Amino acid sequence: MEAFLSCVGYKVFKYALKFCDKSPRQFVPAAVVGVIMYFVKAMHIGNPAIMLPALLLAPLGIFYLIAFTAMTGLDDARSNNYMFPKVKNVEFYKIWTDSIGNAGRINFSAWTATMVDLIIMLIVCTLDCMLKVSSTESKLPVKVEKDYEVQLYGYGNILTTLCGNTVGYMQLKFNVINYGVMGNVTDRRGGYLYAIFCGICFFFTIEHFNFLPRFFLGTMLFFAGAGFVAENLWGSRRYLDFQEWLQILLIVAVFILTEKLLYAVIVGSVLVGISFIIKYAQVPRIAGRPARGGEILSRQRHSALMEQGIKHIAKCWVQVVKLKGFLFFASADGLLREVLGHLAQEKKDNIPQYARTKFVIFDCEMLDGLDASAVKALLKFQKEVTHDGIRVVWSGISHQRADSFKQKELVQSEADWFEDLGVALLHLDRYLA
Repeated sequence: MEAFLSCVGYKVFKYALKFCDKSPRQFVPAAVVGVIMYFVKAMHIGNPAIMLPALLLAPLGIFYLIAFTAMTGLDDARSNNYMFPKVKNVEFYKIWTDSIGNAGRINFSAWTATMVDLIIMLIVCTLDCMLKVSSTESKLPVKVEKDYEVQLYGYGNILTTLCGNTVGYMQLKFNVINYGVMGNVTDRRGGYLYAIFCGICFFFTIEHFNFLPRFFLGTMLFFAGAGFVAENLWGSRRYLDFQEWLQILLIVAVFILTEKLLYAVIVGSVLVGISFIIKYAQVPRIAGRPARGGEILSRQRHSALMEQGIKHIAKCWVQVVKLKGFLFFASADGLLREVLGHLAQEKKDNIPQYARTKFVIFDCEMLDGLDASAVKALLKFQKEVTHDGIRVVWSGISHQRADSFKQKELVQSEADWFEDLGVALLHLDRYLA
């Protein structure tokens, strides 16, 4: 998640440079002011109701001073590319009158070309929305009803997209700014003003954008992008280990080099898959250590002499392996290597044939499941040990799991599986007595 949001931050910075016409005279002050604004907000420097407007309006005032002193006015500034070309206002209802019933005006090729990015960003936006809602509780003294808030953003986005807008949801930095200005979490005036200004732009005119220089909008983008980079790319170092953080850098590098979010997603998925396999394979699949039969007794009570005899023989003949978690190819390989290592050690130590392991019990009470590769590894194991006269017994499995094991050929007969370890050991007592 941090990697993809860092990619968004890079994209925002890229468009900030584009807005500034890639001119150092414009993007350098825009970047400086935008980044300073972010850190003023993030580090709670001063009163945000004063500091942020001052940082925005002071450079804008300096620009107008230069435009009307060093140049002949806004038209001269526009001709020198310090301002955008004039934007013509279009009535708000045109979004419907020019589209409904006019399929010929729809550029379907552009829509299909961005379909992959659209699907990815829907997932990223949904996850980021949930994270932002959750993070609000840690930054502000408020208890958020997460399900309600996410559903509310969904309903709001249905309305805004029908009006030709992009999807959106609250941003943590704006929540913090609003709290810093209002001083409480119940005052809604900030939201009302925001809605009013957006309504003026939508229903009436956007002519005021023609008076904003390129660097001003670039500053806003640098301010927004700094949050993505500082919080997700750099800030993630606090709770990720170095290898995980390098994975984020690699994903962002792929996105920068290819300009394709799909490639970044593929690389990220591969890295996460490899990391998961490596880490999960290192988790022991055995609860405790493999136990000898003499350490675990059945429920059957025998005479003291018989019990000592069974315990002595079980200590040599029976090995109990308590499985846990989910077995897949990597973890199954490590598990069976450990069991086979013990059997090989018996041969290496020249233990007499009659004193070597005769039964291996796999107790599945804590086993969550196993994949096809683990099944193949276990079948291979059973074949190898059967050749040496060792019988594999399964315990702690239900009738449903026993049927599955029979289908996979892990269980050959009813005598190969038992519902719990005690019953399995009781069954083996008659071989040991």
